[in-house]
Amino acid sequence: MSEFERAFELYLRGNWTAAIGAFREYARQMPDDPVVAPLLDRCERFAVTPPSGWQGVYRLGDEWLPVCGGDVIWMGPYCPQWFVAMGKVPASYLYYKDVNRPAI
Repeated sequence: MSEFERAFELYLRGNWTAAIGAFREYARQMPDDPVVAPLLDRCERFAVTPPSGWQGVYRLGDEWLPVCGGDVIWMGPYCPQWFVAMGKVPASYLYYKDVNRPAI
């Protein structure tokens, strides 16, 4: 298991303090990896104020948003995005865009 995989596994489990150390170690090894900074920042914030009902993260533009069951995100016509499911409860993701339809 790579250092990043170990750090991300700790992150997924909500072990914020251990994930901080692992992400910092990975950042020393791979200082140009753009993924590590947002994850490290999130772990540092969650170590102080843990999220309740931790289930997933939604990447919307330049933001990482924690999401829980029942959350709804509305976005404009174009926005880079992705979702990752985390935690012990299965997650689902409904993606709907009104595209390729004739104008009314």
